Amino acid sequence: MKCPACSAELEEIKLGDFALDVCRTGCGGVWFDRDELFKFDEQREFPTSEILKLAQEKAGIKVDHNKIKNCPVCSNEPLVRQFLDIKNEVEMDQCWSCGGVWLDVGEINTLRSQYKTEQDRAKAVNDYVEGKLAETKAQLQENTASQLRTYEQETGNRFKGAILAFKKLLGVDDPYEGL
Repeated sequence: MKCPACSAELEEIKLGDFALDVCRTGCGGVWFDRDELFKFDEQREFPTSEILKLAQEKAGIKVDHNKIKNCPVCSNEPLVRQFLDIKNEVEMDQCWSCGGVWLDVGEINTLRSQYKTEQDRAKAVNDYVEGKLAETKAQLQENTASQLRTYEQETGNRFKGAILAFKKLLGVDDPYEGL
C-alpha cells in the first residue's frame, strides 16, 4: 500500500494481534483499519512504543494538509480531513468507504496524551455537548425574544393603522386621539 501523504510504501508492523501500516521510510504516518484506532487512543491501552519511536524520529517532517490524500486501501477514494477530538488538536483523514483512518506523524501521541481513560474522554465530550446545547438554547431564546418584539411592534402598528382608518371612516373629529 502507498502512503496517502507522501506516496512511500507502507510497512506492516505487528502489535500483538494487530497489524498497522506505517510510513517508516517516508513521513511517519500511521494507517488504522476500521475501528482499530480506538484500541490505541488512550495511554493505558495497547503499548505503541514502536509508533512512538517512529514519531520521535520523524518529528521534523511537515505534511501538506492541503494535498488531497487517497485511501491506501480503496485507492481512488479521497480521504476526508476532520477533527477527531473535541479539543480540535488532532485532525484525521478518514475514508468514508472503508472507515479507515490516517494519522500524520505524532497525531497518535497527541491523541493518547489527552485523556487517561475512556470515562475522562466521555466526560469531556458530555461537557462539550452540554455547553454547546446551552449556547444554542440561549441563542434560540434571544432570537425568539427578538422575533416576538418585532412581531408585537409590527402587529401593533397594523392595529393602530386599522383603528385610524376605521375612525376616519366613521368620521371621528380627531382620529389620532388615543393612539
